[in-house]
Amino acid sequence: MPFKVQVGPPEISIHQGQTVLITEEGGRIGWPSDKGLYFFDTRIISSWAIYANGEPWDLLTGGAISYYASRIFLTNRALRTEEGAIPPRTLGLTIGRWISGGMHEDLDVTNDSKKAVKFQLEIALRCDFADIFEVKSGSIVRRGRVTTDWSEPDQQLRTTYRNGDFSRAVTICATDSSSAAVYANGRLSFEVALEPGGSWHCCLRYELTDGDRHFPSPSECVGQSHQSHHSETMADWLQNVVKIQTSNEEFYRLFRRGWRTWLRSGCRSPARTTWSSCLPPDSPGSSRRSDATA
Repeated sequence: MPFKVQVGPPEISIHQGQTVLITEEGGRIGWPSDKGLYFFDTRIISSWAIYANGEPWDLLTGGAISYYASRIFLTNRALRTEEGAIPPRTLGLTIGRWISGGMHEDLDVTNDSKKAVKFQLEIALRCDFADIFEVKSGSIVRRGRVTTDWSEPDQQLRTTYRNGDFSRAVTICATDSSSAAVYANGRLSFEVALEPGGSWHCCLRYELTDGDRHFPSPSECVGQSHQSHHSETMADWLQNVVKIQTSNEEFYRLFRRGWRTWLRSGCRSPARTTWSSCLPPDSPGSSRRSDATA
């Protein structure tokens, strides 16, 4: 008997502890949608997009490289600049992300053309601090107050949500870049100037705050994420706990592939209805937020 298989839109999901990131394949967080950066059952970032002189980037490939990290490869569309036109597919943009408490985001641009280029790399983002249950229901009620502060000397953008004694915040800090960031019109902008074959790098560190508790982002770039504490802990767990003995090599490969897929999927199963299923048992859940926002 024929049956219908429904496949949802492609997405990338990574998580670690109380933090979960769900994006489109190209790393974008579209609005409106249920995608975003979630923290203790609160969606912190509800919209994220990256542009070159106002033009979006085109996806080449991308995906999760572990359950807590992802890497995405993009290329440019045709761009108009003061120095002349930049042909399509001559610039490369790599977005690397990994989570450990907060989130570390690497932006790497390469110039594969034979001439120097200069353009504005822009990141547009928005925070709504919505409760996950309201996000899933598609009925978000605005509560409390959201404020945003930009410090150019510190290269730091902080957005804070307060509702009574309940507060959460995200602080985004730009580091390790050869060009300073500018914040205007809801966008972080960098002037990128590259010689032929040149490259540009920037780290964006997302520190998350729950009341008076701070969850700093990893300091290392995604290339060093395999050296993190939870990566070593997971490797030890897989080596000492997850074991199977069989003479069937095909079954063994299928078993290994199965649990790796489960880890990368964000610990989700059809029976689970919220991202809090992946949180530690002692983590504050939605009940705390409900009490604070009632």
